[in-house]
Amino acid sequence: MKQMSKISVGIPRALLYYEFFPVWKAFLEELGLNVIVSGNTTDRVVRRGIGSTGGDLCLPVKTFLGHVHEIKDSVDFLFIPRYISIEEDAYMCPKFLGLPDMVRAAISPLPPVIDSPMNIKKGGLKEFFDSISNVLRKDKRVIESAYSKALSSAGAITYNDSSSSGDLKIALLGRPYVLYDSCINRSIIQRLKSLGADVKIKTMFSQEEIKKAMSLLPKVLYWSTGKEVVTSAYHFMKKSVVDGIINLVSVACGPDSFTSEIINGLKKKMDDIPYMVLYLDEHTSDVGVLTRIEGFLDMIRRKRGEA
Repeated sequence: MKQMSKISVGIPRALLYYEFFPVWKAFLEELGLNVIVSGNTTDRVVRRGIGSTGGDLCLPVKTFLGHVHEIKDSVDFLFIPRYISIEEDAYMCPKFLGLPDMVRAAISPLPPVIDSPMNIKKGGLKEFFDSISNVLRKDKRVIESAYSKALSSAGAITYNDSSSSGDLKIALLGRPYVLYDSCINRSIIQRLKSLGADVKIKTMFSQEEIKKAMSLLPKVLYWSTGKEVVTSAYHFMKKSVVDGIINLVSVACGPDSFTSEIINGLKKKMDDIPYMVLYLDEHTSDVGVLTRIEGFLDMIRRKRGEA
């Protein structure tokens, strides 16, 4: 008797992939599903995403749409959970809340979309489990068990962002899907290394570290990922272990328009470390990024009396 092939589930390599993929993969495989991930972001992927929308969306969301195009015809389901909140006192970016709807509105035809809501502020994981149980027609106890095993077994994504020693230590801030997508950020990590910079990145923090950073602000941020970006800035400013800080911000990102100003305010309360905001969209060129970071590094060297 011929063995039936596994049901395949596609995960676009964009947005929350850069934080939650290990758990997602372990969870879906525990359910006996075959996980397929789209390839690395390329200019072609970005163009396909841009061509799918006329809306004023940030580049990471446009890139996500491009990845959906790349994978949709080769899978039985698309896994695009609706992330609303992952902690009690904050929400995710508004575009994550409506991401499955944006995908359906922008791209057709599509395979069935697993858009189960993740909302810790409202009932924990019950709604998430119920939704997946209904879509995949699996017992809810099986879903819960698979997710529990995934949380205990899945590690974090590791990135090859270690750098060789350089005369300047430069911290990079930003959301993981901007920091680690070399097409979106125009290979800024490699370019900084080539210019003699030792690149420092920190995106994972304990709740205690986040609370310390938030205590310096007039009001605690509502956005989970935004809190991590501000905490990263606080971490590097407090320790004074870097010569400069570059904040990667997506044009048309509402929350980032606030966090970049908040970091400016935080900077005034702490060590006066050179700080630059680098805005990124589909018009950002390799030459533009290179020119900006060359100028930033030259400024730091002049300040140190080396130029």
